[in-house]
Amino acid sequence: MIRNLLLTFGLFLSTSIMLFAQQGALKGKAIDKTTKEPIPFANIVLENNGTMIGGATSDFDGNYQIKPIPPGKYSLKATYIGYKTVIVNGMAISADKTRFYDIEMTPTSETLEEVEIVDYTVPLISKDETSSGASVTSEEISKMPNRSANAVATTVGGVFSKDGERGSVRGARSNATAMYIDGIRVIGNSTVPQSAIEQVDVILGGTPAQYGDATSGVINVTTKGASRKFGAGLEMETSQFLDAFGYNRLGFNVMGPLIKGKNKNGTALLGFFLAGDGSYREDGAISAVGHYYAKDDVLANLEQNPLRPSGSGTGTFINGNFLRNDDLQKLNYSKNTSNWNINLLGNVSVRTTDNITLTFGGAYNRSHRNAFRSSRGPDPSLLNYAKNGVFNDETIRGYVRFTQRFPSGSDSKSLLRNVLYTVQADYTKVRGEHGDPNHWDDIFKYGYLGKFSTFKAPTYELGGDTVNGVYYDNVQLLNQWDNDTLTTWTPEDYNPLVAQYTTSYYNTYAGYSEGHYDNTDNILLGGGLLNGNQPGSVYGLYQSPGTNQVGYGKYDN
Repeated sequence: MIRNLLLTFGLFLSTSIMLFAQQGALKGKAIDKTTKEPIPFANIVLENNGTMIGGATSDFDGNYQIKPIPPGKYSLKATYIGYKTVIVNGMAISADKTRFYDIEMTPTSETLEEVEIVDYTVPLISKDETSSGASVTSEEISKMPNRSANAVATTVGGVFSKDGERGSVRGARSNATAMYIDGIRVIGNSTVPQSAIEQVDVILGGTPAQYGDATSGVINVTTKGASRKFGAGLEMETSQFLDAFGYNRLGFNVMGPLIKGKNKNGTALLGFFLAGDGSYREDGAISAVGHYYAKDDVLANLEQNPLRPSGSGTGTFINGNFLRNDDLQKLNYSKNTSNWNINLLGNVSVRTTDNITLTFGGAYNRSHRNAFRSSRGPDPSLLNYAKNGVFNDETIRGYVRFTQRFPSGSDSKSLLRNVLYTVQADYTKVRGEHGDPNHWDDIFKYGYLGKFSTFKAPTYELGGDTVNGVYYDNVQLLNQWDNDTLTTWTPEDYNPLVAQYTTSYYNTYAGYSEGHYDNTDNILLGGGLLNGNQPGSVYGLYQSPGTNQVGYGKYDN
């Protein structure tokens, strides 16, 4: 019976570890600094901002192990009677790796408590380095010009940078890279408040098996947690009065205990962390070489007079195809590409006992952008920037994580020692919409230009026919009963610039319906547009004014 229970428990532990892969570990020895002899039963604690993350007691051989540990930087504290207390600051822990560190303790005969504080030094060669990549800590991130999670990842060799943000990883497609935030596989927006990032780990080679289909690499983002001391920060950035791009950002973070323990360290039994970012960019398509736009008067003329006569008595030409360099202006910013983004992230940590931790966390992201180029094909920026597509996206994430450690000390009465398990449940909701700025979800307006009314009349021709056995020659015979004689046009204001093509065509051949607008075929051949049509491109490179760049779309996953 006990054997079956242990087997079931072992399978449960394996499943839990697979569910939550974004953890590290710390192991080593507690030894006498002078004699190098092991120190048994030393108390070893790992803290982050005064909050105990984990602890262990060294065994008879001085060995200790602490796990699981979220990636980040910690303070390692070792105590033992007759030795100076040792505090090691800046202990760096990476995701899915074990950090080895031997604690050297100095004996003392003083009755007063004496503390030896040292700074952790990253070893030149790590014993557990089975994969390629790098880890970037919060201290390093704070010194970077662009501190978003994806931008930080680009500082690692093998991650391609595109306009300051993450491009491909090792040359692979985007879906070949797995990204995790606090152990949750990212679906939707991967933006995290800059002040919330504790560490970014990038794995490029030797990817652990638990990541499955991550063929090009893995990006692990770990956010900060609760603290035993209250703290807060506020950041403001702007280029509003310094350049034409109009970048503005406001960020904040606040952390601290809600309920403190009664021990002398004041460990937070219930603590929280909350961070947020809000940004607005007037220019969402910054270019090093600038952008060309038609001058305002030239664009207004093209919108009102999109066509000109061909000169052959039939047909028209698109006026945009006669644009010259003098009709254009070069600007160092883009038009109608503004965007804003809101990020909130928080967590609450409940430490019910020294060995049990319950964490609730979540994140919310909402973004809005006017796209510089909403689709493939002709470039809309020169003449059609007013119709840039609008995209709204929203991502909601939440998780609950339960972790229990079974102590390894000799005084432990537990049947299981130096064992842990973690259970995590998470939820992700991704939804959004995109569409034309004028029509949005009114899909019947996207292609409607106006009303066409066609008049018909029968036609006759001379010929012969037999009626009731009598043959008649040289008589008028019905040739066609529905011959189009005139198609009238009444424009609507749903797509006024596109409808103007048809209006311009009618004005060009006003009073001469035959061969021009007696039927819809001649309207199309002459350069006019029907319902559902879009105007032709300018020089085959640029969209004509009024072209609908995107249709309406909505997703909810």
